[in-house]
Amino acid sequence: MSRDPRLFPLVAAPVMGALGVVEAASDAEFRQSFGVLVVVAAWLAAGFLTQAWLPSVGAVLVAGFYPLTAVLGAPGPGGTGLISAMLAMGYVGYAAPPRRSMLAVTAAVAVFVGTDVALHGVAWDSVFFPAVFYPARWAGRL
Repeated sequence: MSRDPRLFPLVAAPVMGALGVVEAASDAEFRQSFGVLVVVAAWLAAGFLTQAWLPSVGAVLVAGFYPLTAVLGAPGPGGTGLISAMLAMGYVGYAAPPRRSMLAVTAAVAVFVGTDVALHGVAWDSVFFPAVFYPARWAGRL
């Protein structure tokens, strides 16, 4: 079994990319935006690949899927995207120095909350995203 810490994001990239395609194809709400959501799934995979070598940058890129869905007019954030964001926040907590990982998670929270406020105004999600992203980082630090 490999002990290379990059194994996690290198496996997460194709798994979460494939899961995004499956979600887009099988969820009635997402099926009408299938082509666009395949692009979003590829974005998630690219974010994880980046995270293998640049954990903080990759974490923020993974979080960038949410504004991408908004710009492309797709529904979101979707289960695959949220799971991916949680995994990316946990991995950055594990792989990056503490200060850098905190900055990355804070940037990811800003991306999510900013996107959500722009789309829906201040709502529960404005509290939800920080409430789950920071603990995910903390779990990675453990």
